[in-house]
Amino acid sequence: MDRFWAPNGPGRLLDINLTDPSAQWSIRDWRIDSFDESHIRAASSIASLRIGIFERNSSILVGVTPDVHGLPVTLDQFLPSKSIGSVTVRRSRSTILFSHSLIAASSIGKIDVTLIDPVATGEAFGIVADRIDSYVRRAGVASVSRKGLDAAQVADTESDYRVQLL
Repeated sequence: MDRFWAPNGPGRLLDINLTDPSAQWSIRDWRIDSFDESHIRAASSIASLRIGIFERNSSILVGVTPDVHGLPVTLDQFLPSKSIGSVTVRRSRSTILFSHSLIAASSIGKIDVTLIDPVATGEAFGIVADRIDSYVRRAGVASVSRKGLDAAQVADTESDYRVQLL
């Protein structure tokens, strides 16, 4: 897919499985207003995702082996050389924008997320990768910024939200 705009929202669920690992890109530029109880599983890389609201048990799994359903916990659960170029989760109004959902790829270039859901449910959600070049989480007046993440670590955490490098 080259460009795609998805007017997703309550009652309009997406469940997309892009299975060609030999393609250079599964998705080049995708703009999603509301990604709610929806899923993308891509066998090849995604260049750019811009999401307004990313919530309620949604997932974007890029280059994750087919047997994984949730957050990968080891590097062998990633297909080699599959990445996300950039992910932005942001919208102009101040409401929870990233809630109880998952993003996973072996390598992520840039992540920019705003307003993580701080309510603890006991179920981990967030981002898992082997490498992240640039990470920013905006939370009102405070923010977290990290660059060049490539060692195994928890790079950011708030309540059940984690950014985990394997």
